[in-house]
Amino acid sequence: MRNKDHKEGLQEALMGIRAPFLFSAEKPLEFNGACVGIDMSTETFNAAVTMVIAAIERGYYSTRDPTPLGTNEWARLSCSMLAAVRRGYYRQYSTEKESIPDKVRAEAIDPNPLPKDPPLFHRLAAIADDIGTHVGVDQEGYQDWYLTLKNEFNTKATKAAATEVDEKWLQWKANHLDRLAE
Repeated sequence: MRNKDHKEGLQEALMGIRAPFLFSAEKPLEFNGACVGIDMSTETFNAAVTMVIAAIERGYYSTRDPTPLGTNEWARLSCSMLAAVRRGYYRQYSTEKESIPDKVRAEAIDPNPLPKDPPLFHRLAAIADDIGTHVGVDQEGYQDWYLTLKNEFNTKATKAAATEVDEKWLQWKANHLDRLAE
């Protein structure tokens, strides 16, 4: 029972930090290059997508092992990707057919949905919001946010660790009492 509480407490602490970023495409993207005037196979497109994702995920830390992109290039690529997402999202919008995009967006189900937000578009909004929280605040505001998040995580992780210690203590005590009773 307590082991379950420990695992759930730790998972809750970790999910609060990682939730929007745990997304993985899980399967290749179906690409139709004819729409944009490109003759490229789905396999070639997915190879390019994988390469770009790997470069962005590697990050921009210049003090880390060699990175595929410098800090400015990483930021420029990230901005280009987010700007393209925004342009693509709104390009389909039409006031005459307002209900069609809403219906299509609602049907774009996330294979690993965020709590209470099953569509992929909710995850996209959560990721953009989280990026804004990390990047778009003043340094003091960021530090306050970080310290609050860190304290919440530490509280939950400490509770989970205490639960695990209590469980092990009860097991040890039960084993020794059984031996003494013999």
